[in-house]
Amino acid sequence: MMESFTKSREGHPASLVGQIVNDLQIVGNLQFQIARNSLVSELKLRLWAISLMSLGGCMLGLFAILASMSLVYLLHWFNSPSVAMERIPLWACFAITATGNALVGLVLILVGLGRFRKLTQSTLSIPSKDS
Repeated sequence: MMESFTKSREGHPASLVGQIVNDLQIVGNLQFQIARNSLVSELKLRLWAISLMSLGGCMLGLFAILASMSLVYLLHWFNSPSVAMERIPLWACFAITATGNALVGLVLILVGLGRFRKLTQSTLSIPSKDS
């Protein structure tokens, strides 16, 4: 009885090697899937940071346009003969709007830059010899 059991195990080394190769292929595929998922999540985080910075840049561009328009109205206001001081002049409205857009744009750029630096530092960190 014992001889038939040992002969059956020794008689199929090719099937054992085939199973080992199959297991190695499965492990290799799983490693590639893990690496791919890690790369995709990293790219999504970087895309979010870049989109925040680009939105902030667009708002700063809008600030430049509005600030230049408010400068034009300021010059017009200084050169007009009748200056009404009972309400906020038109150029001040432009300036207030431009300043608000500039502040929001700067905040978005700083938040995006902070996230981008945090992501870059986490991926480029070199482990020390002590750990």
